[in-house]
Amino acid sequence: MKRCFLSAFMIFTIVFALSSCVIIPMHKNFVIDPAKIASIEIYDLRKSDTYGEAFLEDTSPVYEIPNEEIDDFASDLAQIEFTRYIVFVLAATDPVFEYGYFVARINYTDGTFELLSNNYWGQTFDQDGNVISSHRYGADSEEWEEFIGKYLPEEIITAIVDN
Repeated sequence: MKRCFLSAFMIFTIVFALSSCVIIPMHKNFVIDPAKIASIEIYDLRKSDTYGEAFLEDTSPVYEIPNEEIDDFASDLAQIEFTRYIVFVLAATDPVFEYGYFVARINYTDGTFELLSNNYWGQTFDQDGNVISSHRYGADSEEWEEFIGKYLPEEIITAIVDN
């Protein structure tokens, strides 16, 4: 048994050393009960000075999803497959923790809120704005922009495209 484990460990080490990188994808869907959602705001960060959570201090949402569309938004969001990549590399890397261009702020009825985007970064905050948890899940950029665009009025889309 010990010899088998040692052999497996040696093979893994050799393969890892030769490839210098192992990537493990993990998938997730954000299934949120619409009854727990108080409101949803959309932010456009393309002209923001920061892509971290500090954007909340100096950026206003471009649109708030009407209450009658929250059920549809939650249902459509649940259909998007988010992916997280766990990467093992031999060389040290500097991870980036930033939101993508379009961020959905989901405000819950208990006062907490969550920020989601396609850029492999999301956070949940308590009622006082303190980070409760973070995650590294992201979505396909085109799929995310199409999803967000589905809920923005035409005049906002036109203004975004013109800028």
